[in-house]
Parts: sequence; structure tokens; C-alpha cells
Amino acid sequence: MVSKKELNFNREMVKALRPLLRRVQLNFFLVRLPFILAAGLFAAAEVLFISRLFPWENARWYAGIAFVVLGGLAFGMAFIKRPGVWEAARAGDDLGLKERLTTALVDQSGALWEKQREDALKSLQKIVPRRDLPLQFPVKSWGPALVALVALLLTIILPNPMDELLDRQKRAREEIEEEKKRITHLVEEIRRREPVLTETEKEILAALEQLEERLKRAGEAEESIKALSRTEEELNVLLRKEEEKERSLAEVAEILSRSDLTSSLAEAIREGDGETIRKALEKLAQELKGLASEEMASLADILEEAAGRARADLGRNALAGAAKSLSAGTLTEAVKQLLQAGEQWARFREGNTPQTLAKAISTVQEARRQIAQASSILTVAMSGSSGSPQAAPGAGGNGGESGQGISGNSASSAAGPGAVSESGGAQSGQGNGHGTAGGQGREDSQGGGSAGGAGLGSGNGNAGSNHPLGPGQPGTTPELPTPNLTGNYEMIYDPITRLEVDGHPSVVPAQAGEGASGYRETLNGITVPGLIRPYNEVLTEYREQARRHLDRSYIPPAMEDIVRDYFSSLEP
Repeated sequence: MVSKKELNFNREMVKALRPLLRRVQLNFFLVRLPFILAAGLFAAAEVLFISRLFPWENARWYAGIAFVVLGGLAFGMAFIKRPGVWEAARAGDDLGLKERLTTALVDQSGALWEKQREDALKSLQKIVPRRDLPLQFPVKSWGPALVALVALLLTIILPNPMDELLDRQKRAREEIEEEKKRITHLVEEIRRREPVLTETEKEILAALEQLEERLKRAGEAEESIKALSRTEEELNVLLRKEEEKERSLAEVAEILSRSDLTSSLAEAIREGDGETIRKALEKLAQELKGLASEEMASLADILEEAAGRARADLGRNALAGAAKSLSAGTLTEAVKQLLQAGEQWARFREGNTPQTLAKAISTVQEARRQIAQASSILTVAMSGSSGSPQAAPGAGGNGGESGQGISGNSASSAAGPGAVSESGGAQSGQGNGHGTAGGQGREDSQGGGSAGGAGLGSGNGNAGSNHPLGPGQPGTTPELPTPNLTGNYEMIYDPITRLEVDGHPSVVPAQAGEGASGYRETLNGITVPGLIRPYNEVLTEYREQARRHLDRSYIPPAMEDIVRDYFSSLEP
């Protein structure tokens, strides 16, 4: 049997069958239209349904793509299988032409075939496609399409529980980009002052420029946090160097203040700017001209001692040279060396290094904090959870002698100085007065401190408060230092002097019948009492200990940020 694809159709018949062919094809696509739409609608509805289970940005846009792609594939398959001229001829024959059209369509030669073709063409002229082939709308075929349409409308109309997470996710990403821009703006601000930058400011600029490049290359929020933390550490190293310079210069000023000749210079170093220091040096140079040998020797001793306290980059060699020149009686050379040292001091005072460094550190810290917070939001959003990130264990922990602190293993009290809000902080003493602390301490807005409550006694002795101001009394809480007007403490109780020891509780027994037992800590077997110490000093030590624990332990970035924020809130 010969296939229809192998037949040669007569061109005249093909041309005559075109109106009928268009009508046949139109009905073919009308029949398949519900299935084409159903394929696209089901695909779009499936995308929107998945977006209700997991956060999916631009889900409606992807649903539109799915509709076009699946619907297009269904249409493409229908287009490939569309009826041709042979099917149009058969449709005409079904209208009563008794195979005249299909027979005439085959291109054959001969007189008989010509007459048959003429008869077929006359019969074809009697057919009106719009009248004889009405449009087909099979109602039953629209069922799947209507179901798909309803499903799609429901996924569009009903609130999507993931929309809130997507909104938070979007804001978090915008926040990350905003923090990166803040770093860029800071770099540009410092660059504008580049001609007058000090050496330290140039190092700050270099560190921030490297950070800017790292942030541009960072793909994930965690990479940005690591880059910010690295730069923050570099800036802290510079800060410590500046603090060392300041302390060194203060020590030099203190030594110079012992001599009447250099007391004005010492005052200028402490409180003046570069120009004040230069004027004080010029005045000193004039006064040196009339010095007696004994006075020169005394001044040489002062300068030599000051040289021992000065840094190499803040006049150490110049001061030593001036002292040596004075001892040798070379006044001119001594003045020259003093002026050289003074110029180094003046340049140190003239720069904006403290302000630049403080702004750089605060900007980097804030950027890291915001990005860490945004990262935690992104993590929650990507996991599909509607909850918010849980707070990390706070700086305040379980109150008592072996409280749980920042690192989970603090020494003998909740880590961090500050006011204490406590619950159930009662102590009990038994027999010989052994004091054991119980209760739950929590931090308030001023920060967490060591949790110690009222002392309750039974037996031969009462357990004393763990506060050094005195033993606890039944129903009372020992008073803590009164905060100043800014809400911070000038002095604070520190239960131990260092935090290098893991927080194992120690109990110091009192003699039987003597009443209250004192609170002490044991460091390597040596009993050391708690101390009342400057607030800033204690805060610095606790912060450093927390930082070391953070470095040694794996803690999520968002949790690290909470710990750092806690210590920032304790700043006076």
C-alpha cells in the first residue's frame, strides 16, 4: 500500500482544497485547545503551589514561564499533527462526494483522470466550509482546563504564607548591599583627605580598601561577615598600637612634668595640639641657652628617663640624643634633637587618627552586625521556617558560683559586669557554714553580673553573700555600687581578677559556729578574694575573654553578633 506521504498531489486540486483545509485545521485546534490550556494552567498552578511550601522569589513570573513553556509544548505537538490537504479531501468526501476529492487529488495523467478531476472540482464548488463544517466546541473537553484554572486562581487569591519570609529575605539582601555601600562611602571619605593622612590613617585606608574588594567578591553573607571580622581585627590591632602610643606619650609627659623647665611642654603634650607643642618647644629652646651645668645635667637625666619610656616612632632616639648632647654640653645639638622629637609629637597630635579609627571600627562593627542579622533572616527564609532566629545564650547565665557565661564555661559568675536582676538567689548554709549558691541570674538592660542573693542560715552558721561588702542577711540583698547619672558603674565587684581559669566553684568553709563564711575564688590552688575594680578595666577583660572563646568555638555568626552587641551595650 502506498503511503499518502509518497503520493504526488495535483497542484490544482491542492489550491482548490485550501478553504476547506483551513476550516478542517481550525476545528482540529479548537478540539485540542482545552488540552493545550490545561497543560499550561496545571504547570503554572504547580509552580505557585510549590511556592507556598518553600520560599520562591518571583514565583508568579516563573508560573507565567511554565504556562508558556508547557502550553507551547502542547501546542507544538498539536501543530506537528495538524491535518493536511489529504485530511481536507477526506472531510469533503464525507460530505457526500464519495471519494471524488481524494481520487482527484492524486496526480495522475490520462484522459480519464482529467475528466474525473473536472467532476471533482465541480463538486467541490458546491461545498461551503463555514456552512457544511460548523465549528466544534466539545464541552466535555474543557473539564481539565476548568479544573486547572480554578486551581491556579486559588493559588493566586489565597494568601501565601511564604510572602512574609520573602519580604524579609528581600529586605535582608537590601540591608547587606546597603552595608557594603557604607563601607564604600567610608573609603571615599578617607580618600578625599589622602594628601594629609597620617601613617596610621593610610593603614586604615588600605585595610578598608581590601575589605571593599573582599565584599565585592563575596557571594554569600557568611563570606562578607568573615571579611568584616578580619578587617575589624586589623583595625583593633591599629587601635591597640594607637593606645600604646598614647600611653607612651602620657608617660613621657609625666616624666617631663617633674622639671620646671619642661613642665609647660608636658602640659602641651597632654592637652595641646601640634602647634601648641611646637610653641612650647621654641620656648624651651630659648630657656636652655642660659642653663647652668648642674641644670643641664638634671635635664639630661629627665630626658634620658623619658627616652626610656618613649616609643621609637615618638621621639625615643631624639630624646636619647638630646640627653647625650646635654651631658656633653653640646646645647645646639640638644635643641635640634628636642625639636625633632617635638615634631614627631606634634604630627601625632595633629592627625585625625583617633576619629578616623573610631569611625572605621564602628562602621565595620555595625556593618558586620547588620549583615549577621540579615544572614540569620536569610537562613530562616531559605529553610522555609516562619519563626524568627532564636537569641543566643546571653552574657548573663545561671547565677551562682559556677554560672554559665558567654562561652558556656565562665569562672564562678555570670560573665560580664553590670547590674543584676535575679530570681531565687538564696544561699543556704549547713553546719560548719559551707556556702553553696543557688538560683537563676539573668541580665537586665545594664548587662549580666554575678548572681548572688540573700543569705539564709541554718545550723551552726549562716552562708554569706558572695558580695564582698558583707555577709547576707535573711530576706535582704547586698547593695551593689550605685550607678552614676549615665547608668554605668565607675567601680564594680569582680569576683576574680582574671578569667583564664575555667569556672569551677570553690567553697571556703568557716569555722563551726562562727556564722557567715566569706566568698573566695581559687586560682591554681591559691585563694584570692574578689575585688572592687574600675568598671572599664573589668569590662575590657571580660570582653577579651569572650572574644577568645568565640575564636576557639564554633558559634553561628548571628550568635557571635549578639554576644558582641551585649558587650557594646555595656560601654560607658
